[in-house]
Amino acid sequence: MDASHIRLVQQSLLTIAPLDHPMSDILARELSNVADDLPDQDDTRGDERRRHALSVLTDALRLLHAPERIRHAVERNGVEAEPVRQIDFDCAGNALIRAAKKTQNGEFTPDLWRAWVEALCDVSRILSKTASSVAPARVYEPA
Repeated sequence: MDASHIRLVQQSLLTIAPLDHPMSDILARELSNVADDLPDQDDTRGDERRRHALSVLTDALRLLHAPERIRHAVERNGVEAEPVRQIDFDCAGNALIRAAKKTQNGEFTPDLWRAWVEALCDVSRILSKTASSVAPARVYEPA
């Protein structure tokens, strides 16, 4: 990922997840909307897990310019104790992109979208190399 794409994503991230307030209203709403699109899950901790995934992902994106520091940030966030499932990571990533698109209107260009997708893929790759950071997704079958 090149420096210009990293800068684009990090500037975009600041509009939806300011440093002093990690969960903006629009981001919380988008996380809920993404979760509503999932198949029914008999899972009382789903919202908590998705918020945890969002926190891990946000921390990692803030350090995208220094990928060697992401593992430490992730461990500090308690990921070793509670792995992030792929489905929760996907929900958090989709919520971030949806919130960015809504808050940045015309500024959400195809180049910014590609930068977001590239950033999420890079973070997923980095997290999958840390011990138990991103657990495999569980397939949910409709009842």
